[in-house]
Amino acid sequence: MRDGTTEEEARRQTEIRSSQMTLFSLQADRKRLEQKRSGVQAEIRRIRLEITHLKASLEEEEIALQSATREVELIDEAIVRAKKHINSL
Repeated sequence: MRDGTTEEEARRQTEIRSSQMTLFSLQADRKRLEQKRSGVQAEIRRIRLEITHLKASLEEEEIALQSATREVELIDEAIVRAKKHINSL
């Protein structure tokens, strides 16, 4: 009976070591994935900030375009008036 108990205890110890190795491996995987997750979160924050800056730049450029378009329209009107004046002479 003693040999059966020793054999059973050895099997139990082997199973414990195997389970501990699995646990350590899973914990290491979790740590690695948490680091990856943190990196992805940081990249998302960086991209969102960049998008915010790009949106602000886009708005500024759209305003500049509207202003330039209005200036072209005013010049076109002045050209038409000048041509009419020349033709009336």
